[in-house]
Amino acid sequence: YPFFAVGYWAPFYYMVTALASLILGIGRAQALLVSALAAAGSAALLVILLRKRCGLVVASCAGFLFLSLPEVQHWFTAVMTDEMVAFFCLAAGVRLLIYLDRPTAANAGFCGVCCACAVLTKYSGAFICLVPAATCLLLRRFDIMKKPSFIILHATFAALAGPWILATMKE
Repeated sequence: YPFFAVGYWAPFYYMVTALASLILGIGRAQALLVSALAAAGSAALLVILLRKRCGLVVASCAGFLFLSLPEVQHWFTAVMTDEMVAFFCLAAGVRLLIYLDRPTAANAGFCGVCCACAVLTKYSGAFICLVPAATCLLLRRFDIMKKPSFIILHATFAALAGPWILATMKE
């Protein structure tokens, strides 16, 4: 099953895995480290999300609980893109919350980068690109949709992921 096909699989996971292999060497443990770090990053993002509402102890327990779930453990013991997609989608969600709180161009750009990384890891992460607009509509935050920074969010995504998507589209 594992293979690399340009245009079929998005490139970001393979670039990160190749970089890890260059730094750490080639082997099963090095390849699994990428997925394990993505799972740990997702747990850390959960802690960040919950810390203000629940306190550090409860938030840390939630992060450890996430890592102890059988499904999470199954996926970070396989060389698959799913953990990294989950990490980037969660990171985009966190960055979106920060952007909604402080709608600056920098926060919009960071959210756009996370969205692009999710899509460039695996195309199933494309749903995250609809979340900013849907969130603004559902929360009735139309004022944010009128700001230039909202365009920057989508322009950042389009500039990073657009060329790859257009270059690999099947006609």
